[in-house]
Amino acid sequence: MRMMALELLGHRGCSKSLSNMLLETMSISWECFCRENRQPALQVLDIVLHELPTFRHAPVGCSFYFPNLWAEVTDYELIPGGRNIRVTEENKHEYVDLVAEHRLTTAIRPQINAFLEGFNELISRELISIFNDKELELLFSGLPDIDLDDMRANTEDSGYSSASPIIQWFWEVAQAFSKEDKARLLQFVTGTSKVPLEGFSALQGISDLQRFQIHKAYGSPNHLPSAHTCFNQLDLPEYPSKQHLEERLLLAIHEANEGFGFG
Repeated sequence: MRMMALELLGHRGCSKSLSNMLLETMSISWECFCRENRQPALQVLDIVLHELPTFRHAPVGCSFYFPNLWAEVTDYELIPGGRNIRVTEENKHEYVDLVAEHRLTTAIRPQINAFLEGFNELISRELISIFNDKELELLFSGLPDIDLDDMRANTEDSGYSSASPIIQWFWEVAQAFSKEDKARLLQFVTGTSKVPLEGFSALQGISDLQRFQIHKAYGSPNHLPSAHTCFNQLDLPEYPSKQHLEERLLLAIHEANEGFGFG
C-alpha cells in the first residue's frame, strides 16, 4: 500500500487496481462501511444462497463456528457456544447470515486496517476523505478508454429493441459524453470504471459473464435511471425526448450512487 501511495504522490497513476470495498473504506471509516454495506450485501447473499437447490440440504449438520484457514488465529464462534450448536433446517438461514457478516466484517478487519495504515503513513485520511469511492478509483487508475462501439455490440436490451428511439438516443448521448462522463456511466451501471482486457464481451456479473444490459423501466418519465450493479443492468425509463434522457442520465451518474438493486 505504501508503493501505491508513492505512485499517487508522483502523479504516475497506480499500476494496480483496488477493489470497490477498499476504495470505499479509504473514503469513509471502517465502521461506516460495515454499517452501510452489511444489509444490502446480506440481501444479495440471501437471494444467491437461499435459491440454490442444494441449499435445502446444506449446511445442515455443521456447527455455528467459522473454521479459520490460518494457523496463527483461532476459529471464530459465530454465536456464544457456537461450536456446540448444530445447524438445523430451522436455523440454517441464521447460520448463513452470520457467516456472511463474519466474512464481510470481522474476519477481514485486521487486514484492512493494516492495508490502510501503510497508505496513511504517506497520505493522510483527511486528504483522501474528500473523495468518494468512485472518485478515488478514477484518481488511482486514471480515465479509461471506453470503446462504445464494443460496449454497444455487447449490450442486451429488454423491453426495448435496438431500433427503439430511446435506445438510439441513449447511444447518441453516451457517444457525446466526455471521457470522464463515459467512465461515470460505466461506474454507475457496473460498479467500476474498469473495462475487461478482452473487451465488453468479457464483462463479469455477480457470478459469471454478464453483458451490459438496458432494461425498460416502467413508471413516470421523470424518474431517474437506476442500476443493478450485480447484473450490469441499467433501468431506463421511456423518456419523451433525447434532451430529457440526457438530463436525467447525467443527473443520475453524477449525483446518484450505484448499489444493490432488485427487480
